[in-house]
Amino acid sequence: MCLTKKWKQGFVTLAAIFPLSFQWSFAEEKTRLTLESCMNLAEKHSYERRNADETIAQTEATKNQYFRSMFPTLNANLTFQNYNKDVNKAIGNATAAAYGVPGANAFTGNLTVAQPLVGLAKLLFTVRAYSENVLATVQRKDQTTVEARLSGANLFINAQKAKRLLNVTKSSLEVAQKQLKDASAQFDAGRLTDADVLKIRLNLENTNTQLLQAQTTYRISVLSLAEAIGTQNVDDLDIPADTKSYWEAKKSKAEPIETVLSQALTNRHDVLSADYTIKAFNMSKYASYASYLPDVNLALVYSRNFEANDIAINGTVLFPKKDIQDNFVIGLQLNWTLIDFGVRQAQINGILSQKESALIQKEQLQSKVRIDVSSSYYNFQDSIQVLDSARVSDQYAKDVYSQVRAQFLSGQATSTDLVSASSGLASAEANLANAIGDLDIAWFTLQKNTGSPLTRLEM
Repeated sequence: MCLTKKWKQGFVTLAAIFPLSFQWSFAEEKTRLTLESCMNLAEKHSYERRNADETIAQTEATKNQYFRSMFPTLNANLTFQNYNKDVNKAIGNATAAAYGVPGANAFTGNLTVAQPLVGLAKLLFTVRAYSENVLATVQRKDQTTVEARLSGANLFINAQKAKRLLNVTKSSLEVAQKQLKDASAQFDAGRLTDADVLKIRLNLENTNTQLLQAQTTYRISVLSLAEAIGTQNVDDLDIPADTKSYWEAKKSKAEPIETVLSQALTNRHDVLSADYTIKAFNMSKYASYASYLPDVNLALVYSRNFEANDIAINGTVLFPKKDIQDNFVIGLQLNWTLIDFGVRQAQINGILSQKESALIQKEQLQSKVRIDVSSSYYNFQDSIQVLDSARVSDQYAKDVYSQVRAQFLSGQATSTDLVSASSGLASAEANLANAIGDLDIAWFTLQKNTGSPLTRLEM
């Protein structure tokens, strides 16, 4: 159905006055993605980052558990007992009760306050160990965040590459169609043979096939990106196909390899996580040594015998019920393991071994960092040179094609020369499109390997 501009304005006015239960859209608006938005969404929907959040919460909870156990605890206890009179004949006897024999029933209650004293050392070191573990898990989460953002950036840049290649193929198709039109005119003028026209027509068919392949590649890349950023509306996504890389737009220069390596070994989250893990094992070691000390608690106990009776002899009340049913005790509770046949020492040995393993893993990680950074650094430098060469080759291919086409139209070049020149142009444009994306991916990979935050605003 075709609507004039006036009618469209009328519908918009009516929709503003009378709210409708449906929306009328004259033009479908697409969501234009940006590099930053894709990195943000990839971070938000990353399974690894979300799982890291839960790991942090679990470690925090364990740390709080030990921290709170350093404070006094209040326990309440109620006990009801029924004594068997057949076993003890004095049970329930008034005379016997005067000498402390319980009645038939006993109902008592206790309130106990216990405060660790010497045992605080072990608890304190345990809390410190889990505090270091919390910091280690935070660094691991930050590392997963960087990796998620790199994944989002790579997928977005790959989609951009596919979009550029699709545009190149479309442009090649237009060139091939124009070539066929020119060839038909040359054939009608008697300057070309059927074989020449057939060769150009075959080139057009090959370009059509390449266009279908480019469309498939582009759609797959957009599907992968949509999955990473958590959207299902693939057809509504608009991928910009800029002809300039993000690194070129920033106009920055890479620092010397020594500086980059130093930054990576200092700033990378996985290296920092390894440091915190080693500190955590140190605190656990001290906590295990502290287990050789006795556990001494300050205890305050308030108790009540709800079944207490007056103590009386010959009718004379010696102790009224209200004066004897309650007790309040202050004391120390000591628990000291003297011999455990090496259980604690075995525990300490295990922690020391874990610490050594953590140190070895850190050394291995540092070696991997040096390799990753060096590899990505030189790959980045190579990508800069490749892009420069691709731009020169692209301009050269354009000049060659322009000259060959002019010669073809004047009869000085064959159809083979024309097809060859157009193929060279398409190849050069495709290489340029790939070189732009490869440079950006190499740059972002280098940023990730050096521990830099993957944010366009900060890079």
